[in-house]
Amino acid sequence: MFGGPKGCGKTSLARITAMAVTCDDLVDGEPCGVCTSCESIVLESSLNVDEFDAATQGTVDRIRSIISDLEYGSVGGKPRVVILDEAQRLSKAAQDALLKSVEDRRFVVILCTTEPYKIGEAIRSRLEEYPISPPPEKDVVARLELICKAEGIPYDLDALSIVSNHNKCCPRTCLTSLDTLCTLGGVSVSIVTDLFRYNSMKTLADILSNVDSDPATAFEKLDDLFSHEGPTWVRDNIIAAISSSLRVAIGAKSTYPVPVNFFQFRGLQWGDLARSLGSLDKPTPHDIEASIISTGRAVVRTTVLDVPVLFIPVAPIPSVIEPVITGWKSPPAPPPAPPVVITDSAPPPAPPAPPAPPAPRKPVLVELPARSLMVDGVNFTHDEKLTSLDHKVGFSTPPPTSTPLTADVDFDKLKIPIPEKEFSRGLIDRFKPPTS
Repeated sequence: MFGGPKGCGKTSLARITAMAVTCDDLVDGEPCGVCTSCESIVLESSLNVDEFDAATQGTVDRIRSIISDLEYGSVGGKPRVVILDEAQRLSKAAQDALLKSVEDRRFVVILCTTEPYKIGEAIRSRLEEYPISPPPEKDVVARLELICKAEGIPYDLDALSIVSNHNKCCPRTCLTSLDTLCTLGGVSVSIVTDLFRYNSMKTLADILSNVDSDPATAFEKLDDLFSHEGPTWVRDNIIAAISSSLRVAIGAKSTYPVPVNFFQFRGLQWGDLARSLGSLDKPTPHDIEASIISTGRAVVRTTVLDVPVLFIPVAPIPSVIEPVITGWKSPPAPPPAPPVVITDSAPPPAPPAPPAPPAPRKPVLVELPARSLMVDGVNFTHDEKLTSLDHKVGFSTPPPTSTPLTADVDFDKLKIPIPEKEFSRGLIDRFKPPTS
């Protein structure tokens, strides 16, 4: 079994192994590559080597049919080689069908998979496992440079390095990117950055860096970004940028191709945003904007004073507020001066002396009225309404609607508690027996 990342040559290595098993002229264990058996494998016409895609032919019935063909033998007495690509897609029943067959010397099974852990432990104990790793970056760049020279493609070493890093040193995807760059005019830094959307990534990093300090500009850039990038791309790259910014904040290596250092603005709230975006299956621009707004704190500048105003949730105001006990009482105003009478014989009076400065204010204790009153086992509160008194006292007939006390005042419509004098008078009026 060859297991490793995609595009690193697992299937090609399986074919080379099949050539070594069936070659007619081995040289120190290596296939010659020129015999009839080796050429037939290269041309995919060998009768002893079969290659199957387990993603489409990984059923137990297909595996059983392959095993049943062993009864007919092979050509030239060579072992029968079966290459199962994408082996992680084999069903459990198909893997069980291979358990005894892989021990048959007439049958060589080569599994190629990007997820070796999905192969059952029972069959893995019968296999030889070879982990496949991507080649080093310098080897990939050297190979790409060799191809560019051989094909006459104009190139820049920095651009080749960007191609290798962007594709995570995967040879197959690097060659695919090189084919695309050939049609765009060559391998230069500007063309590579346009192909890999680094300009859009830079715009996205600027949006996240300024979303709190200058939200108007940030959302304008986000609207422009949605005009040429899909919401899914924006969602995935926001999550990648947040992860890379966290790595930068803790001193680890950045995994985003453009600089990101905005993690300190919101801190762990960026993690809430990444989690919120990750839960969106089919995001829309409005979903992404709502997630950005709902996490963190929005700073908006007022249009009058241009002062940043921070909008944060506040605690609800309690429904009952206890009164303040201490307060200030102003000193009494001085009495007005007596009128001045001017006559012809009397000299004009002297100007009045300036008033003395007011005495300093002293805090005094404000006595508040009682908040409740107990009468015959019935508790009446300070802010009671007269209609509620009726229900507590339990009149057989409602009291008169107009009394000298309530003729000009409708207590039930007051917005403030009843003054204590009116409260006591109304209470007494309710307890008085009705007069004839």
